[in-house]
Amino acid sequence: MAISQSPASPFEDLRHLISTGSLTLTIGAPTRRSEPGTFTIRRVDVSESAAGQFKIILDDVVDFLQSAELVPFDVDYTPGPDQVATLELANFQDRALIAELAEPSGLPRYDPNEEGLGELALYGLTVSQEDDRLVLVRKTPQIYVPRGKRFLGLVRNGRVEAIDEPILAFDGKADVLISGSTVFIFNSSAFKRLFITADLLRARVEEDTRLVADLIPIANVDEFLAACSRDANMMTKLGRLARRDYLSRLTIEDVRATIDHYGLPSDLLNERGEFVYSGAPKRRWLILKILDDDYLESLMTRRQYEVNSKLEHRR
Repeated sequence: MAISQSPASPFEDLRHLISTGSLTLTIGAPTRRSEPGTFTIRRVDVSESAAGQFKIILDDVVDFLQSAELVPFDVDYTPGPDQVATLELANFQDRALIAELAEPSGLPRYDPNEEGLGELALYGLTVSQEDDRLVLVRKTPQIYVPRGKRFLGLVRNGRVEAIDEPILAFDGKADVLISGSTVFIFNSSAFKRLFITADLLRARVEEDTRLVADLIPIANVDEFLAACSRDANMMTKLGRLARRDYLSRLTIEDVRATIDHYGLPSDLLNERGEFVYSGAPKRRWLILKILDDDYLESLMTRRQYEVNSKLEHRR
């Protein structure tokens, strides 16, 4: 979508497109859970009244975008409440999902009874006019599908009527907005889950592994690299770890003291002071957790903790 670059014009262009363009709703369900970013997308017809409500949502999103601070997308950075991350479409290795959301007219209609269609994972609002497109993406719409003895009742004029069809609930928010060659990211966590997280991170995993292994050697570094390359969560943690400012100050003695203090497997380090990676379920995360400082002890209770996330306290 080509948008004028005059200072006030891009947002006015978007509002004009929203006002005058035709709107299509799409919903998506995972095709294969083992492949993030792979979805079956279906089209849903929209009534005039529903289209009006969706366009109000889009106008609100554009209003927020106009007032927000735009920052470059970084997999290791979570934008603040008044920030929106941006990423160019050219940086996507696989644009199949975006292509389907941008051109939904040829997609099959949604059928809740379609075989192989799992729980809904996303919905998209596409506004189009000639060659212009604006696409809003939101992770996981709320859906109620009547099953068994469960049902919803619609109260109308003092009378309850059973609703035996699926009901979708929309909250008026956006995770991603795609306009022209730019992706605006409102929710980085949802974006990474939906848009091929592994591909975005894989380009950096070798560099991140090298940065870590140069400071704290890993005997079987190729096995560690292969494991991180297959797991988007491990890639994310590795990327965050590689940029920790304390990493260059860590020593093997620090690592050995942590292993001893928290009763971790002693063979995590070999006789040469190198980490030894193991892919066993209970051990595959240990190197990342130790180096990311996930083993903590309370000064008040002396209890020891293994944490998944933390916020550094600064005096």
